[in-house]
Amino acid sequence: MAAPAVPEVAPEAAAAQQGELFTSYDPVGAMGGLFAPALIRGYAPSEKAVADWTAANRMTREDVDAFRMPNPWTDPTQKTPADGVYSAGVPINQSYGDPRGMVDPNALRVWSQGGKYNAAARRDAIAQRLMANSIASAPKPAAPRVLDPYEGMM
Repeated sequence: MAAPAVPEVAPEAAAAQQGELFTSYDPVGAMGGLFAPALIRGYAPSEKAVADWTAANRMTREDVDAFRMPNPWTDPTQKTPADGVYSAGVPINQSYGDPRGMVDPNALRVWSQGGKYNAAARRDAIAQRLMANSIASAPKPAAPRVLDPYEGMM
């Protein structure tokens, strides 16, 4: 048995048959593009608008990891005071967080919901942290030695 023939319909006539939704479709999306435009499967302008919005406003897991804030540098030579429990001090630079750094909550929001993300501002903040870490970890000049006038006399 042969399949019934589908009549050819001009695109304008097809849009007129489908109702006013297709004539008043807004490809920008809700709230000026903050939210994705409506997806209507089979309607090419809708599918294109959603694909364009997704390409411009979605992040991937790799993007979220790339925008992690590095942990602040702490001096590994600083220790707690020695007391009766610890004969020597315990290093206080221990970090219990992720060694890759803190995840940006805004990046997580954009990853899950979509929207605009200011990547340039986040990169600037990361660069400032890296510069502060570099300055803090640089070797400090040795304190000048105070000469003892009585050294070596005994």
